[in-house]
Amino acid sequence: MLLPDEIDRVLYLDAGDTLIVGDIAPYYHYDFQGKSLVATGSRYKPYNGNLELFSADDLGDWKEGLPGILRGIFNSGSYMMNLDKMRKDERTLADYQYLSLKLRELFGDDNHNIYWGDQGLLSATFVGDVRYYGFPEIRNLWYMPYNFCLWYYDRMNEKPNYSPAILHFAGTAFKPWNGTYPIFTERFQKKEQLHSMNELKNGQAGYFYLWHEYAIMANTILDKIEF
Repeated sequence: MLLPDEIDRVLYLDAGDTLIVGDIAPYYHYDFQGKSLVATGSRYKPYNGNLELFSADDLGDWKEGLPGILRGIFNSGSYMMNLDKMRKDERTLADYQYLSLKLRELFGDDNHNIYWGDQGLLSATFVGDVRYYGFPEIRNLWYMPYNFCLWYYDRMNEKPNYSPAILHFAGTAFKPWNGTYPIFTERFQKKEQLHSMNELKNGQAGYFYLWHEYAIMANTILDKIEF
């Protein structure tokens, strides 16, 4: 661990395409209940008409369990890490490298999509050791207050019944810095990469304009700073 022992938890955010727009204290201080991670669930398994969590035993189910886990049981745009537990478990980079190597041996080197990016590898590593935020009281794939992925609007037309605190610009036609806004922010945008806002799905544009407001504010502040 690179961090001091007194730091017991860390909030990970995708640096590029996440934006904090609300109070994250409930998420940051959420009880790990002995788990290594707190995350936003993105995949459940149906059981007796209910949505249940994957467990480590599902790694042995090659038909549905393992493929689903490797696709990602949670979205990695935002998650909390229990550093105290990770220190006790003595997890190191070598553990992740070992798992990646074993998955390659299982599926063959010719398969270049063994697991789905970081969230697939992390899901295989921590399956059964992740606490979903809000679960089990809320068993809803679309409940994402602290990792609100904009692919929500792939299926939904109305706004969620909660106020997202962390936006994740995932599953959109383009990233927010590539949108065409009334004001061009040269520090954060490139004209040759701009897209029409009409390419976005219904409901997504409002979050893009919110990003743009933050970009204008940040640009104003940075203009006042002497480097």
